[in-house]
Amino acid sequence: RLEEFSPRMLNCFSGVAKDIAGKVSGAIGKIQFQDIIRQRAENVKLEHEALVSLFGQFSDYIDGRKAFDDSFNLSTAEMFEKYVMEDQRRIHFDLTTSTGEKRVAPEENREPKIELF
Repeated sequence: RLEEFSPRMLNCFSGVAKDIAGKVSGAIGKIQFQDIIRQRAENVKLEHEALVSLFGQFSDYIDGRKAFDDSFNLSTAEMFEKYVMEDQRRIHFDLTTSTGEKRVAPEENREPKIELF
C-alpha cells in the first residue's frame, strides 16, 4: 500500500517544495529591492546635505566677494564620485560641461555602487 502512495506523495512534496522555493525567492527579491531603495535614499540624504553645504560655501563666496578656489571644485568632484546612478552622473556632467565642449567623463561607464546580499 505504501508503494501505491509513494509516487503521489513525492509529487505532492515536489509541488510544495517548488511553491516554497518560489515564495522564498520572491521574499529575497523584495528584501533586495528594499535594500536598494534604502541605499538610494541614504545617498539622496547625503547628497542633499552636501548640496546644502555647497550652497553655504557659495553664499560665503558671494557675501565675501571672494573668487572661487579649488575647494569649491573639489566639493563638486567629490559629489560626482559618490553618485550611484548613471542618471546622476549624466545630469552632473551635463550641467558642468559647457555647451560648446564635448568631453568624455571617465566615470560614465562605471558600474553603480549598489550592494546586493
